[in-house]
Amino acid sequence: MTNICAHAFYFWESIQIYNYMFGITDYVLLEKISELKNGYAINS
Repeated sequence: MTNICAHAFYFWESIQIYNYMFGITDYVLLEKISELKNGYAINS
């Protein structure tokens, strides 16, 4: 569980950096996060 949390945190940080650099809209960002959460829910 700790590894999943750490991975999710790292993934979030990566998105934040990508968002800052390339100016992804918040809508797309939230959409990807919800996809990520749904993926974890299905896998767990």
